[in-house]
Amino acid sequence: MKERFCMGALEARADILAGRISVTEYIRGCLERISLRESEVGAWAHINPDYVLKEAQKRDISLKAGKS
Repeated sequence: MKERFCMGALEARADILAGRISVTEYIRGCLERISLRESEVGAWAHINPDYVLKEAQKRDISLKAGKS
């Protein structure tokens, strides 16, 4: 499997729906990549990692309950 933050959205979606990774794992990878590159790229005016992770966890719960 590719590193989490190297996946494109479609690949991540397929892996999430197949149960190979969780939404939270993918989001943690994205946040890790942002923290590594943001000082160089400067793409974000604001990002709230705590909020993003809470939303990812909610999505994981919904997926486990059979809701897509």
